[in-house]
Amino acid sequence: MQTGLFVTASLLVGCASSGTLTVESVNIADETRIGELTKDEQILAIALSKGVDPDSKNIFNEAKAVTINGYRVLFSNNPSGALYIIKGKKIIASISENTQTIYLDVKDAPAIGTERVFIDGKYFKYSNGSYVFESHGLDGIDVVYKKFDKGENAVSYLNGVKCEYTIAPGMACCRDDAGNLSPYRFSPYGGWEQSENQRVIERCQSMEKPRSDGK
Repeated sequence: MQTGLFVTASLLVGCASSGTLTVESVNIADETRIGELTKDEQILAIALSKGVDPDSKNIFNEAKAVTINGYRVLFSNNPSGALYIIKGKKIIASISENTQTIYLDVKDAPAIGTERVFIDGKYFKYSNGSYVFESHGLDGIDVVYKKFDKGENAVSYLNGVKCEYTIAPGMACCRDDAGNLSPYRFSPYGGWEQSENQRVIERCQSMEKPRSDGK
């Protein structure tokens, strides 16, 4: 989060210290490492980028750019679209009205899965490149899982307490307030909520161990 604040501060300081900025029409493939990808990889990166920023198609089709303190800032004609901050052809971060993102040092940024830090309201996601950590609110990490994994290494925490069984990232069997093993699902905008999926309910019920008192 501190890095994001630094990037934002650098942008604002640069704007304050600059005179009239020269706006250029550019091609994002020339401005970033996306241009190093194969044609098929570029198509995939562009398609996945739309899940990060719906306005990304405008960035890819007709980007505008300005230079501020050595950083390139890319944007589109859509006033609600994200600003992309670039240094040495690396997409460092993006800032929009509601979200802030810092990217991993990868060629296909800003595609989905290339975020190092993503913040949207109360939702926070961090990736070290191998594992992903997700949190909603202020009660600590909620979900931990390995990227591109089927869920065997996923771990879930409900209100700071580790759930007994994690079926898949964001889907777990956790103890509710009454002590029962109940199905929960995690969403970026609502956090943990009890699941009404019948198959998941049955899965959690099958994992419940009989109590020693026979109840």
